[in-house]
Amino acid sequence: MPTFFGGINSRVNYKGFDFSVMFRYSGGNYVMNSTRRDLVNMNFVNNGKEILGRWQSVDEPGDGWTPRLWFAGSTFVNLTGHATSRFIEKGDFLKLQTLTFGYTLPADLVRKAGLSSLRIFAQGQDILMLTKYTGIDPEMESGGVDLNGTPRQKVITFGINLGL
Repeated sequence: MPTFFGGINSRVNYKGFDFSVMFRYSGGNYVMNSTRRDLVNMNFVNNGKEILGRWQSVDEPGDGWTPRLWFAGSTFVNLTGHATSRFIEKGDFLKLQTLTFGYTLPADLVRKAGLSSLRIFAQGQDILMLTKYTGIDPEMESGGVDLNGTPRQKVITFGINLGL
């Protein structure tokens, strides 16, 4: 399946209020979730909740995918030292990249204060992401591999545009 990506940008103005939104999307790409691979190593340290589906007994076989807990055999048991297809996931996403809401005060009111314009706004970046990817962000990958990367931060900014 070919990879596709793009964005949608829209801006609306009404009676001094302005609103703009930008969505970005990507589809058809796959990511090797090495972070997830590291979290099922069962070394009795930080583990992902996926190990809760491990084999426990004949009566409780688990999810049929995660082997039983085996101290000191963790890398071998879950193949966390190998790049298996178990940890390859679809990296499709839809992101609300930027959302801006502002208000420009009426010109006659602003002129009384000796200004040419005054706009108050709030802007958010990377506010929402819709994806089935189990990692933090499918865009954190480098060369198709997500290995404990740092996700993009959500940023909210408040400001004033002042014309003198």
